[in-house]
Formats: sequence, C-alpha cells, structure tokens
Amino acid sequence: MSNQLNLGTLVPSLINNNIVQDQLKNSTFIGIDFGTSTTVISYTITGDNSTPIHSDVMPVRQKNLDGGITVNHLIPSCIAWYNQQLYIGHTAKMLKSKLQYGRNLWYSFKMKLGTDNGPEYVSTELPQGGEYVIEKPLDAVKVFVKYLKNEIDYFIKENNLPSKVFYSISIPASFESNQRKDLNQLLVVIASVKIPK
Repeated sequence: MSNQLNLGTLVPSLINNNIVQDQLKNSTFIGIDFGTSTTVISYTITGDNSTPIHSDVMPVRQKNLDGGITVNHLIPSCIAWYNQQLYIGHTAKMLKSKLQYGRNLWYSFKMKLGTDNGPEYVSTELPQGGEYVIEKPLDAVKVFVKYLKNEIDYFIKENNLPSKVFYSISIPASFESNQRKDLNQLLVVIASVKIPK
C-alpha cells in the first residue's frame, strides 16, 4: 500500500464510485479553527487517483494602518475602529494600547457568546446606522465571521479553486451548549455555513 495521500489511499472503497469522486474533485473543503483568541483557516482540494490531495493553511489579507495589506494565516480575534477605518486581525491587536475596549476596540467577544444582556458596548464610536454595528459580543462575532467569509471567497476566486465549498468548523472545547448554539446559528445565517449536528 502506498503512503502517498490521494483518493485511493484515503478512501479505497470509493475509487470505483464515480459520483463520489466527482463530488470530491469538484469541491473545495474549508476548515476553520475558530479559536477564542486566534482563528486559522485551511483548505483542501483533490485531484485524480494519481494526484495527491492538497491541503494547506489559507493566507488571509489583513489591512494595515498605512493602507497596505499583510497576509498571514493567523487571524487574531480582535476588531478596532481607528481613523474611521475598521481593522480586523493583526492591526487591531496592535492598536490595543491606543484604544478603549468596547468603545473602539473589541476582543474576547467569542467567549461572551451564549448570553444576551442587551447592548454591552454602549459607548461605541462606530457611526449610528453605519455599515458596522457592534453593540454586544454577538455583533462583534457577526462582523468577524463576515470578514472570514469574504476572505475565503476572495481566496477561492483568486486561486481558481472549485466554487462548490464545504465547511468544517472547529468550535472551542470550552464552549458551553448555549455558546455553541449562538455560534451555530450565526454561522448559518451570516456566512451560509452549515454545521452538522
């Protein structure tokens, strides 16, 4: 038996099943490690019997203060509103010492899922009626997930990957059932990501 990773060695019983092979070959598989402080996205695509399965981390664009872009596979779970711009990831994390939590900086919002005590960030600097609304932790997760979805879509298009996409989301083990429920509902509604039960 070969130690090369391909359809034949991964799932030998499916080799003669053309329907399954076509389904696998014409799809992009996205894995999201939705950690509490950092998120990482991976992708997998398949080829034919002789072509190995390709899997790698997905580099994600993150806006810099100077207007440039940093590309990194680590996405800190941090959002900042600075100079009328929204930053997600590394730049937002770097701005922590300059900004005020709940006013123009949001982090640790993933851990606050599952409870709704109404607006928590009442002194937000985000414009009323603007594109982004962050009044409670669920809103921050919503903004973060939309950003992830946009970056995944961009990467798939730019790299000419199959447009039929399947997702697998890794939810933090420390999440209670109410936190998992909030996140599951949010991912389905916002990112059109369906999570198996």
